[in-house]
Amino acid sequence: MKLIIPALKRSVLETVLNNIDTSYPTAVLSFIIDKKAKTATIISGLAPQFAQCVISIDPESSELKDTQFAIDGCFGKQLLQYDSRPDKNVLLDIEMVTATEAKCIELVGSKSDKEITGTVALYRCQCQKIETQHLKYVKDCLTRSMTTVSTMSLGLAINEACNNMPFAYIELNKDTKTIKLQRNDEIEEKAFPAHLKLAVNLVLTEAATTKLKSLCNDPSVTSIDIAQQGEELTFSTGEQTITTTISGIDAFFKQKSPPNQVIRYLIVDIYTIKNEVQQWVKHHNNIKKADEAILYIDNTSIAIFALNAPYEFVRRLKVHEISPLPQGFDHQAFRFRPKELLEMKIKDLTRAQQTKLEILQGSKGELKLGLYSTLENKLPTYSIAIENSDYQLPKILKLIEKMKTTEMTTPKEEQVDLFGFRLD
Repeated sequence: MKLIIPALKRSVLETVLNNIDTSYPTAVLSFIIDKKAKTATIISGLAPQFAQCVISIDPESSELKDTQFAIDGCFGKQLLQYDSRPDKNVLLDIEMVTATEAKCIELVGSKSDKEITGTVALYRCQCQKIETQHLKYVKDCLTRSMTTVSTMSLGLAINEACNNMPFAYIELNKDTKTIKLQRNDEIEEKAFPAHLKLAVNLVLTEAATTKLKSLCNDPSVTSIDIAQQGEELTFSTGEQTITTTISGIDAFFKQKSPPNQVIRYLIVDIYTIKNEVQQWVKHHNNIKKADEAILYIDNTSIAIFALNAPYEFVRRLKVHEISPLPQGFDHQAFRFRPKELLEMKIKDLTRAQQTKLEILQGSKGELKLGLYSTLENKLPTYSIAIENSDYQLPKILKLIEKMKTTEMTTPKEEQVDLFGFRLD
């Protein structure tokens, strides 16, 4: 029997082959050939992490038989490497003992153009009985209840998950409109980005995120079926099915994020902050390399600073609302990383010119700057780490006084937001 897998299906087959864990000597790759349907179902993996694909066999395949068999996992994992040319069909010559029993699988390998032209190699592997767990997996996939989600919607969810790496778990909950993360045994919760629309709740590990991303990146796939049963998570495109495990998910669900204490409450124009910082970083290598800026707050005003020699830049911000300073404080200064600020996706904020920011203190005393997509949201959509920077206050206050003096001596019609000046 000559079985030909079209070159266009190499990437589909690769997903299944990558799932073979050759560290287990019992690992195999299973085949189910359907003569009438002219398909090959190929399955890999050990419970509970399986992968399968259903490939339409090339019409040039000949002497097809209804048969089931398995081959050694190490041999199977290399199927695409014996002839690695991406534009070539995969030709498998299967020697049959009876009409339904396979004895040996054989393929001819041809090396790359960098090697001697015309050299070939023969690769053979004995067949064995199909893995019973693989047969059961194929049957289970036919009866599993699944929810269909568009790849466009899933793509946004995957991007959100990738933007929050590293993590042990991430939950995207469409019902509560929250995102829950666990990293370094700590729980963090934040609000759903406004642009994120999901038809199903998702709980992912980094490994599951990578597998789902590979399916979403297939341009021929417009939707993916998803099922979660206990610690098992299954994705299916019809042609490809992947099941992965999320061990410890029950403990993750039970954990809650510790409450944050709100130190300050601000409503400002986040676009002004981001655009100013972007200009600093884009045009001044010292600021970009230092990756350090300062947020200054007093009872009536807010400003951002870059104090990286030879530069001393300041930009005062329009304040819509500001909460009083804690008792005993006249000023506050917090250091933040411009890179983290610029990574915030503020395009989904509904009113960016009046964005709610909060200085938050965690249960261990750590400080964060929380950014909210709406004034009504109770959880931040994004947050970045900040630190007290009171030692910079003398220089900051000197710059503030210089700016006030400059504003007083500048005709009102000529006044603009001042930034980027140097002190002599």
